[in-house]
Amino acid sequence: MSTSPPFTLDEMRNELCAILLFKADDLAMTRDSEAAVSFIGFPSDHYFKESPSQVNLRPFRISSTMHVLFDYAFQVGCADEFREDLLQDAVVFMENIPRAGGQDEKGGETHRFMDADGLCSIVVETAGARWKLENGYGSELSVRELALLARMTEGAVRNALAGAGIKSKGAKTYVSTEFAKDWLAGRRGFVPTTCWTYTAQRAMQDIRLASSIDVFADALSRRAQALQLSNGALAAATGLTKDQVVVWLGGVPPLDPQAAVAIAAPLGLDPALTAGRAIELILRSQA
Repeated sequence: MSTSPPFTLDEMRNELCAILLFKADDLAMTRDSEAAVSFIGFPSDHYFKESPSQVNLRPFRISSTMHVLFDYAFQVGCADEFREDLLQDAVVFMENIPRAGGQDEKGGETHRFMDADGLCSIVVETAGARWKLENGYGSELSVRELALLARMTEGAVRNALAGAGIKSKGAKTYVSTEFAKDWLAGRRGFVPTTCWTYTAQRAMQDIRLASSIDVFADALSRRAQALQLSNGALAAATGLTKDQVVVWLGGVPPLDPQAAVAIAAPLGLDPALTAGRAIELILRSQA
């Protein structure tokens, strides 16, 4: 089973635009057209009929919030920008979306985003389930939350739980986060939470963008910590002394390209780029 997101970010953003159009319609009916225009950015007699492409998402803070939640839910992109307060904002937003829309003879019109199968709902619930899994503090996960994380149907989850000796109680069936972690680890569709790991790719990005030798050294240090490599272990792997390693990870190292190449290798970093940036930043610090 693919571990890529079940739908694209653009598809979710398109649905978010539809939600905002229905909210604009609601404003036009409950307040006036000026309030609706101020909210959505353009006039219309029937916002629910407008194409989502008409909506400019840039002024809407919820757009960037949903982007981060999408990435965190499916462990792509800027997943490490996730914060619990963003999740709480999105939950409140989804609780307040219109459950019916339209005007006049079209009153009562519904849309997929209004129920649990909506893409925005799936993103928020999956992000919430992942956060609960990682920081549950005794929380429990529902069958739906397990299904979202495992990319399975709720029926398939209930059958699997029954096979594990857990009696299903319909929508009220919950399992502990401890059980959920073990159970999800065996599911092909489950994507583990890896966004907090300081990968070689992230370290190289920080090295490329480093504005000082201190920032450069911090990237090396964080990468060593992520790999659980002690100063002694790095010294043994590089042929440097322990004191030399300490300087490279937390000080102003000497102008020694060979040492930079040596220390990059066990950290999984690009040796040439690491050495080149080290030379540049060391010279800058000495200017």
